[in-house]
Amino acid sequence: MSVDSASRKIRPAPLPGTRWRRAAGMPARSTGWRFWCRTCRAQRRRRRPMPRSRRGRPRRPLPSSTGSTTRPILNQFVSRWRLFFGFHLGGEAGAVRDPYEILGLARDAGNTEVKAAYRRLAKRLHPDAQSEGNAARQQSRFQEVTAAYNQLKDEAARRRFEAERRAAAGAARAPVFEETMRRGAAEPAPSEDIFSELFEGIRSAGKRVFRARGSDRGYRLSVSFLEAANGVRKRVRLDGGKTLEVNVPAGIDDGQQIRLRGQGDEGHGGADAGDALVSVAVEPHPCFRREGRDIHLALPVSLPEAVLGARIDAPTVSGPVSLTIPAGANTGTRLRLKGRGIAVEGGAPGDQYVTLEVVLPKVPDEALRDFAATWTAGAKHNPRKDFSES
Repeated sequence: MSVDSASRKIRPAPLPGTRWRRAAGMPARSTGWRFWCRTCRAQRRRRRPMPRSRRGRPRRPLPSSTGSTTRPILNQFVSRWRLFFGFHLGGEAGAVRDPYEILGLARDAGNTEVKAAYRRLAKRLHPDAQSEGNAARQQSRFQEVTAAYNQLKDEAARRRFEAERRAAAGAARAPVFEETMRRGAAEPAPSEDIFSELFEGIRSAGKRVFRARGSDRGYRLSVSFLEAANGVRKRVRLDGGKTLEVNVPAGIDDGQQIRLRGQGDEGHGGADAGDALVSVAVEPHPCFRREGRDIHLALPVSLPEAVLGARIDAPTVSGPVSLTIPAGANTGTRLRLKGRGIAVEGGAPGDQYVTLEVVLPKVPDEALRDFAATWTAGAKHNPRKDFSES
């Protein structure tokens, strides 16, 4: 213990190796009792300057839990969490829906599926396609579909939406989709002119008119093999009793279609009518067989014609032609008639291949029977020699 000479008061002695601390603003010759006085400590605390940070800037006081500084932060935190629960769980912000759900798509849908879904919904919900009483009810639905498409129309927009969705889940910042949904009609239309494919035009005559091209109609037309090879004109009866003459081009194949423009259903609002699609069915031929542009034919010949050779008339799709059979011809001999196949407009015609078939009379006469019995050279000929060796 030590005694202050000025105040004659007893004060505790300092610890070994330490010195008395002097408060800020305290004179050098001040007595020590002022440092230990409770009232003086409160006064020094009020006069003490604001502490400084390492960079020399005044440190901000910590706000109280109910102060005005924390109120905006708290409100922002609460609003973001309310947005998160409304976006994902259908809470107070339940109007903000998932764009995939609005368009009726799965989360792994591609750009083509997104565009097709938007076209389908936009065509059905567009105000110009609604009646006067139903247009107002479908307006909000159409805006919702447009806003959803803007979030998923390309990869960049989809990445932004997914980033905003994850940020909303972590209460980092509000999703941009919520802002788009609240703007509604203020959202710009898609960058691509998608409605040009859906609507051919809108004209006003006291009220809005919806224009749409008429639907196509399908019909079936049967033609023979030779008619398809050479071309023919046929009559087709359409719906409503109307009859049209159809020009079947030469070389048409089974299953091909002929388009009759403007012969389908009528358009709406002055738009063009649809087309009539005539599907051609080619009947098979008992002798000819088609492979591309070539024609194949199995032609029977008699024994003398095959042995001695002959000149005969061979049928083709364009008429009979003269065909030379070489002497010693046999069944399976193949002959070619160049340019006698299918002639297609804008291309070279195909060929016809004739395969000979030697045919004996059903009832052989006695002369042929005697010749075969006395033909000694025939006994040496073995047509099954190759089979026996194998």
